Amino acid sequence: MDHGFVEQLTIKKGKETTSIPLNEKNSANEAASAKKAGRILMVFPTPTRKQTMLNCLPPLGLLSVAAFLESKGIATDVVDCHVTTNMPDFSNYGTICFSANIANVQNTTDYIKEIRGNGGKQKILIGGPQNATRGEHWIRDCNVDAVFIGEAEQSMYDYLTSEDPSSVKGVIINKDGKPFFTGNTQAVMNLDSLPFPALDKVPIRKYNTPMKKGFPVSSLLTSRGCPAKCTFCSSREGVWRQRSVKHVVDEIEWQVNTLGVRELWIADDNFTLNRQRAWDICEEIIKRGIRVSMQCKNGIRVDKVDKELLAKMKEAGVWLVAVAPESGSQASLDRMIKGFTLERVKQVVQWCKEVDMKTFSLFILGLPWETVADMENTIRFSKELDTDFVQYSRYTPIEGTPLYEEVKAEGMLPENQFQEVGFHSGILHYKPKHVSAEDMRKIYKRSFRGYYLRPRKMLNILKILTLRDIYYTAKYALASSSM
Repeated sequence: MDHGFVEQLTIKKGKETTSIPLNEKNSANEAASAKKAGRILMVFPTPTRKQTMLNCLPPLGLLSVAAFLESKGIATDVVDCHVTTNMPDFSNYGTICFSANIANVQNTTDYIKEIRGNGGKQKILIGGPQNATRGEHWIRDCNVDAVFIGEAEQSMYDYLTSEDPSSVKGVIINKDGKPFFTGNTQAVMNLDSLPFPALDKVPIRKYNTPMKKGFPVSSLLTSRGCPAKCTFCSSREGVWRQRSVKHVVDEIEWQVNTLGVRELWIADDNFTLNRQRAWDICEEIIKRGIRVSMQCKNGIRVDKVDKELLAKMKEAGVWLVAVAPESGSQASLDRMIKGFTLERVKQVVQWCKEVDMKTFSLFILGLPWETVADMENTIRFSKELDTDFVQYSRYTPIEGTPLYEEVKAEGMLPENQFQEVGFHSGILHYKPKHVSAEDMRKIYKRSFRGYYLRPRKMLNILKILTLRDIYYTAKYALASSSM
C-alpha cells in the first residue's frame, strides 16, 4: 500500500469488500508544499549493543509519522537499522530524520557526524521520545536543525512545509547554534484521523520476539497516553486517547489479511483503561473471524482488568499479558505512585491462570532508595508470584520524570547524562547511595538464574516456546549479562 497516493484501502472479508478511506486528495496547496519538502529519509538507528535487545518490533512512532507525511503527498523512505544494513546514500536526500531514544544515542550521533563530516548540508531532524533537555543537547552538541517534542505527525509536516519554522509548535529549532523552543504542541485527540502506520515500508518478516505463538510478528497501538503518575516513567500524566473499535479492528484485519501478520504485540500503556472498549475490540475480532495471536507484553494495569475481561481477551486471541508490580515492596510501590497493591497483582495473576492466560511480570532493580536486601525482597516476591516469564530491568533515570529530578538533586547522575543506556543490562548508569555497581551486577545475574534455572520453570517454558525461540532467548541472556 502506497500511503502517499492510494486513497482507500480495500479489505476482503469472505465475499464482501469494504473500502476504508485513508486520506483525502491533496489540495493544490498541499501538493505545492509537498514538492517544496522533497523526499524525506527516516532512520531508526540501533543501539551499539544491538545484541542486548530481546524483542525486535516495528517502530510505530516513526512509521506513523511516515504514513502521515505520505498522506499529505510528501514521499518518505524508511530505514529501520534493526532489520536491515542497507543504508541509502544520504546525499540523495534534502532532509534526514532520525528516531532517537536513550538506547541509540551513539549510533545516531555517529550518523550525524558522518553526514556533517562529508560536507552534507541536509536538514537533520530528531524525533522519538525526547524532552526539552535532551532536545537542547541535540542542537547544542550535534548541530541538528530541529528536534520534535511530543507527537510529531502534524508538527513535522508543518515544519517541512512552513516558510517560518519558528511558528511551528512542538519543535526545538537551531537558531545560530542555540536551541529555541517554539512551545508545546497539541496532542492528536482524534486518533482515527491518522492513517495506519506505514508498515508496508519495512520488511515485516524480519521482526521477531521469542515469546510468540505466530509468525510474522508485528505491533499495534490502539491508544496513546497514560494518566497514571508513576514517578519513574516518561509517559506519566499524559492525556489518554483511544482509537475507535472499528478503526482498531480494521487495522488488525489489514495487518493480518494484507501483510500476512500472525501475531500482534499490543503496545498500549493502557489497553484495558476503557473496559468496554477493550471488550468491544475483542468482540469485533471474534465477530469478523480474524485469526491472530496477540499479547499485551507491554503490560496492563492490574487495577483496570477483571476476570471476565481476561476471559474475553483470551477468546479473541490474547495468549499472554504482562503485569508490572515493579517491586516486591508495597512501600516502594507507594513511593513510585503505582496506585495499586501487591495483593491486587497476585489476584490478577491468579485470574489469568484460571482462564489459561500466560503471564509475564516486570520488575525494576536498583531504585535509588533500595538496598541489597530490598532487591532480594523483590526477587523473592517475583518467585512467589510465579508468572510464566519475568523481566528484571535495572532502574534508568529518564529526563523529565520526578524520580530523575530526585536522583539529579542528590548528585547521583554521571557527568555525561546523555550517554547511551538501556534498561536490560546489569550495569548501573548512575551512582546510587546504597548499592555498588558490582553488587548490582551480581544481583542482576542471580535474579534471572534463580528464577529460570529451576526444573519446574524450565519444563514449563519448554511447553510454551519452541526450541528455536528458547535458543534465541538464551543468546540474548548471555549477551545482556542476564545469566
